[in-house]
Amino acid sequence: MTLRTCPVHDTIRCELPQSNCNKTGRDCMADLMNGLEKDPEYGEDRINAFKVDCDNRGYTINSIEADILRLNIMDAEVSNIEGKVTSLAELRKQYGAIMPLIVDFDVSKFSPYQVRSSEFKSNCSLLHIVNVIDARKLPEKVSEITEADHGHIRHFVAMAPARDHEGEMAISRAWYCERPIEYRVKPNPELFDDEKLREKVVNLGLEEVVLRGTADCFLQMGPIAICFDYKRRFSSFFLEHEIMMQQMSYVFGLLQKLEEQGDKRFDKAMLVTAKTSRNAHYGERSVPEFTITAIFDLHGAERRELDMEMLYLATIKKEMMTGRNFMDEKELRMTNTGMPRFSCDSLVQTEPVQPCFQLSKCNIAYGLMKKGIDITDYFGNGVKI
Repeated sequence: MTLRTCPVHDTIRCELPQSNCNKTGRDCMADLMNGLEKDPEYGEDRINAFKVDCDNRGYTINSIEADILRLNIMDAEVSNIEGKVTSLAELRKQYGAIMPLIVDFDVSKFSPYQVRSSEFKSNCSLLHIVNVIDARKLPEKVSEITEADHGHIRHFVAMAPARDHEGEMAISRAWYCERPIEYRVKPNPELFDDEKLREKVVNLGLEEVVLRGTADCFLQMGPIAICFDYKRRFSSFFLEHEIMMQQMSYVFGLLQKLEEQGDKRFDKAMLVTAKTSRNAHYGERSVPEFTITAIFDLHGAERRELDMEMLYLATIKKEMMTGRNFMDEKELRMTNTGMPRFSCDSLVQTEPVQPCFQLSKCNIAYGLMKKGIDITDYFGNGVKI
């Protein structure tokens, strides 16, 4: 397989033949990028900032089809939570090729939920409230260009439906990419050894805690369900804990829904994360490197840990929304100038410490609450704490 640099946007590498570039109305990745430049939600400034980020970190955009093909022709080490290692080539030999997994169910955006899948990476209690605020509802515009914008652009261009790519793979991306998922957990206090935590779980007052998120991509390899995820951070052999929790919430949410429908074809799972090459240099257009983690016991320690963390996040949210807890916590973290007293560590912890990219939204929320305004009016659809 040959990946060619796009003649329109050098931040894109494409597996399609160059003859496709002469088509009109081809709706390829370059056209998707052009569309973003004209989209008022993104605009040329955000696209230019994204290109600078590509240069600084040395990465490129592959199509999801290209990365699926790479997974089917390359070998890679596959680890599990116990640190044991197997081979991707051996798994393919045993179970067959990796293919898109059609997900033919939807999640209502209005159904109640408490936790977002992106919250596992945050060690800041404030962000567990800020993350469920819909920026579009706020009276002030959150205008900063952030690292989250870079990720959104890469995800959209790599995975948005495009006619050429549908013809190549014969399966529309809409069936297996950017799929909304919910994962439900009963608030079982017996999961916790700590008496105080057990009491907090009991006091949640919920029949179940619901996590909602959007999985980048679902694939399958025989009886193995695969969650595929793009990340900007640099590659590593073992998957970071917070990314593992996020991806597990997607794959267990998928399996939970399939089991409700009587579909029990999967008895294993695999988490594939496509990250920036750790050896990439400035201006390089390196292909993503894969970190692959296998889960061979779908009802083992990994699932128990995910359930515990979800319930723990739900208790933090309830505490933050009680009395002045959010405002008191915010004021502890601020100087008289309104800037953070210390940098938030909710971003990639292996990188240089930097201010939180949610700072602007956090400040707006604090200002509204200080005026006595009910912040729940600005929560996303379905959020119920």
